[in-house]
Amino acid sequence: MPVTSDRISGEAADAVHYAMYDPKVMVSGQLMYLAATLAIYFYFKDVTPKQSLEIWMIIAAVGLSASLLFCTAFFLRKPDQQETLRFWRVIDKRLTHVFDIIAVSSIFLLFQHGSEGQRMVALAFCVGYGPMQLVVDPENLWANRISVVTILSAFSIQLFRMGHDSAVVLTVLFILYAGSLLYAAGMFYKSYVGTVLKKIESEISAKKIGAALTEAAASRDAKTRFIASASHDLGHPLQAASLFANMLAHKEYSGNTKETVGLLKTAIHEAQAQVAHMLHYLRLESDAVQASNTIFLLDDVIASVTLQYGPDAATRNIAIHTVKSTVRINTDYQLLTRAVGNLLINAIVHSRGSKVLLGCRRKGKNITLWVIDNGVGIPLSMQSAVFEDFVQGENQPHGGFGIGLASVRRTMALLGGSVEINSGWTHGSAFVLTLTGVVH
Repeated sequence: MPVTSDRISGEAADAVHYAMYDPKVMVSGQLMYLAATLAIYFYFKDVTPKQSLEIWMIIAAVGLSASLLFCTAFFLRKPDQQETLRFWRVIDKRLTHVFDIIAVSSIFLLFQHGSEGQRMVALAFCVGYGPMQLVVDPENLWANRISVVTILSAFSIQLFRMGHDSAVVLTVLFILYAGSLLYAAGMFYKSYVGTVLKKIESEISAKKIGAALTEAAASRDAKTRFIASASHDLGHPLQAASLFANMLAHKEYSGNTKETVGLLKTAIHEAQAQVAHMLHYLRLESDAVQASNTIFLLDDVIASVTLQYGPDAATRNIAIHTVKSTVRINTDYQLLTRAVGNLLINAIVHSRGSKVLLGCRRKGKNITLWVIDNGVGIPLSMQSAVFEDFVQGENQPHGGFGIGLASVRRTMALLGGSVEINSGWTHGSAFVLTLTGVVH
């Protein structure tokens, strides 16, 4: 019965065979055959007629020679796993039947000449031989079954030949015992195979996980290097361009030129913001950002983002309303400010409304921040998708990367919180940031 599985094949199947077929057990089994044969000889040599003993000794000598030759060659050869599976395992299976022949010849040639006590010992050996084989060599299923049937059948036949009073009873018991052993052998084999398969699959999975973790670490390191390079290669030219634009802005120009310089400054400022936003997202995505908690007033966050994005709101005729708060919280100030700022600028640029409200609600140790606008809103079908990477809302004009709300989601997860859209808000959009256990 070959060890196969729909889940593993090739090298994994060989590994199953090798795990079940321990070379040390193989050699130990052969040495056990040798010891058992010698014990039979010394036990019956004084009570067995010379002719019967000599015939038995010839059979035993052939078998023992084959076993000793096998063990010696195996130790000298020291084969690898593949050779052991392809060659030595096959020979070992055949040698099992050689010892069966020695055992059967012992029953027919020696058993009848022993005393009742010697016969009882021989009977105990025959009865115990089957379970011993199942435990020592579970991979050799069919050879073990053949051994059980052969030895018990030979014992029953010899009892009838001798006219033993208990021949019928013992034969019936042997049949029942052999049937139970054959069934147990199959169940033991399946259980053993299942255990080995799970072990092999676990090792394969562990190797795959290790390789995946190594690949992920390499990818993360590559992203970190890319972010560092991008920060330098993109940030410095834009900073220089901003400096030059500021220098131009301080000079006197005619109306059109002055307007052009102003537009240039605005374009450079927006490019810097986009690059900074993209690099922050990449750092979040590559797990390069770590939270550093401090205690601060939540109102400081609201005031900071209002001051930063107030001019953008004014140019679009959007009024920012805030609700004052005296709550002190313990979290990362910079990350929370960036998350709230992302939601605020998202409302300013994309809501097409005229008002944005920033406020918070406290419930025990938990806090929720609300960014509410009175714009066109987000369709219910899109409200869960907008937080995914590179997804842009239906109301967003061309441009951008679709990473603003995704950055908010990643940032809140880093802070141990969450972000969602309040689907019950029907006059625009209501984004809710939730932080648990942060109120100080």
